[in-house]
Amino acid sequence: MRSVLTNWIYWEQMKITDFQQYLQKNQKREVIFDFDETISTLLINWAEWDRAVGQVLHRYDPAFVPLGIIEAVQQNIFMQRFGKKFRDDLLHTTCKYEKELVSGHRVNSVALILIKKARSVANLHIWTSNHLETIYPILQELHLDSAFKRMIARGDVTFIKPHPEGFYLLFDENNPKSAYLLIGDSKKDAEAAKSAGVDFMNISSFCEDIG
Repeated sequence: MRSVLTNWIYWEQMKITDFQQYLQKNQKREVIFDFDETISTLLINWAEWDRAVGQVLHRYDPAFVPLGIIEAVQQNIFMQRFGKKFRDDLLHTTCKYEKELVSGHRVNSVALILIKKARSVANLHIWTSNHLETIYPILQELHLDSAFKRMIARGDVTFIKPHPEGFYLLFDENNPKSAYLLIGDSKKDAEAAKSAGVDFMNISSFCEDIG
């Protein structure tokens, strides 16, 4: 979600038609998808969202001056400093503004194909920093609401990606971490996968050769 990809080693380009074979060959039985800009892109005024979140942070620390994008790491630092009351205030604000500001979405056709190919050979999950109230109606619209075994959204965690907390709510100790694959769009997703100790693929690394 919005993170700029810089100085990151990308996954080698893969043909969409090879994805299912890759999962089987590498015994990837648990595939985790990010949501925004991976399955679909939320159409939202992020500047207004950042302004509202920045005001919450400023209330708790008047020395904090919000300038532009409020990074996930900064939010996590405040979570650690101020605890449950801050978390509740931030959740209320982010949920409210997602509800008010999301005007629609733009589906990623590549992700839909990957989901279809993966469903027959792996359990699918979602790990997102958006609210479930935001993404679930979109999944219903796309007829994907029953495609995912678990969905970990913002309200389920204290710390958001790149912190690995969300992964451990999905992790089944009966499976090795090598069985997991995270598919996302951002450096933040890649860092979350690295922190969790699982493999990562960038959604942009897939070639649209569905031919």
